[in-house]
Amino acid sequence: MFFKRLSLAVFLLLPLFVFPLTAGAHSHFQSSTPGENEEVNEPVTEIQVSFDGGIGTADMTITNTDTDEEAAIESIDVDNTSMTAILQEPLSNGAYTVEWQNIGDDGHSLDGSFSFQVNAEEETTPEDESIAEENAANENEVKQDRDHEASGPGEDETNTAGTSVLWLSIIIAGLFIVALVIFTVLRKRKSSK
Repeated sequence: MFFKRLSLAVFLLLPLFVFPLTAGAHSHFQSSTPGENEEVNEPVTEIQVSFDGGIGTADMTITNTDTDEEAAIESIDVDNTSMTAILQEPLSNGAYTVEWQNIGDDGHSLDGSFSFQVNAEEETTPEDESIAEENAANENEVKQDRDHEASGPGEDETNTAGTSVLWLSIIIAGLFIVALVIFTVLRKRKSSK
């Protein structure tokens, strides 16, 4: 009778210990540079998004909402709790929306967006206009490449991100099995005496 009650108690209390560990580990959006609805009066060459927890992989899309064109991103650097998009060239004046996605160290996906306005002094020359046309053509190629890459996280990324949750589950299940075996052995010894 004691064994049944103990097993029931362990079974009912186990989720209370498992779920807070996995749910409490999520990364949350903390801040961005430029900030939400900020008006920037100088050239923007990078955009940073910070979180209160570790992140593993990240992606970002920067769209000029006036022209519906995506800004060309040279690279996205992930540094533990932040991601920084390095732009191929400074953003032109206009309104922008940044959409970001990441997979936290805990394996959970997180996404969000924010907007800001660029109102910097610009100098344009005929050379700049021809370069802008070339860059627009390159942006289309980059967008197609990014759309292809963004179709989903790779198998390695998914496996790496979920490793900590998997190990935690295995350890807890192992402890439960060990406790169950110990109680079964003790019960058999007690009943054989």
